[in-house]
Amino acid sequence: MHTMTKVNAAIRPHLTRLFEEVRRVDVCIDSVLEGQAGGEIRIYVDSLTNPSSAQINQGSFVYFAGDSTCPSAGQWLEELPAHCYIMPSSPGWVQRARHIHGGKLIRGERYMFSPESLRPGPLKELTEHPDYKVEKITPELARDMFGDPLQHYHFVNYDTAEQFMETGFGYCIRAEGEVAAACTTAMVCRTGVEIGIMTHPDYRKFGLATRVAAAFLLHCLEHDLYPSWDAANLKSKGLAEKLGLIYAGSYEVFSLQD
Repeated sequence: MHTMTKVNAAIRPHLTRLFEEVRRVDVCIDSVLEGQAGGEIRIYVDSLTNPSSAQINQGSFVYFAGDSTCPSAGQWLEELPAHCYIMPSSPGWVQRARHIHGGKLIRGERYMFSPESLRPGPLKELTEHPDYKVEKITPELARDMFGDPLQHYHFVNYDTAEQFMETGFGYCIRAEGEVAAACTTAMVCRTGVEIGIMTHPDYRKFGLATRVAAAFLLHCLEHDLYPSWDAANLKSKGLAEKLGLIYAGSYEVFSLQD
């Protein structure tokens, strides 16, 4: 078994082949295959020259591809941490995970959305707030956020604030000298971005998430980027629909409990 922090040119064709059959529900797989690296991103393969199976870890999300019966597959599944999520993967992986973990593997559901109906006008209106101003995250602000434990969520896939600024972007609202809400690029590929959004506990229920998300989506429209909104709960689903995203179906995930 071999571990990598970044997909290199030599192994990229092999991983592209393995993950070709895996359903895309977000941009994580494509981002990693294109070379995004940093933070909690890890890639595991059973061979560096001709892999038959592979695993992508992005935070608590895990994606499997290839042969689920090989020895490395069993080891990977046995070593899965509690509270991780097995995302849509190649055939056989969930079944083998069930065989290993039994009742600890719990089925769940996540929701997908299409941005096809988004329009600049309504999004611009949603960015407006009588008491708070939406602003684009600058390099200086990104460095401040990177060192703030409450903002760590936005940088889990980046090693530095500079790396985030080189590959991604984000919008935020500040209040009393701190970031009250922010919407950032969790993952980035050539054609799209994965959305990460969070509101400071002291500023929830003021509609700030709506404002920063609207600014983020407007940026995506202006730069021809596909915004991947993946909702884990009905609250996130409701926010997506409020912003003008159209529900595009759900998919299964499996979480590993203690």
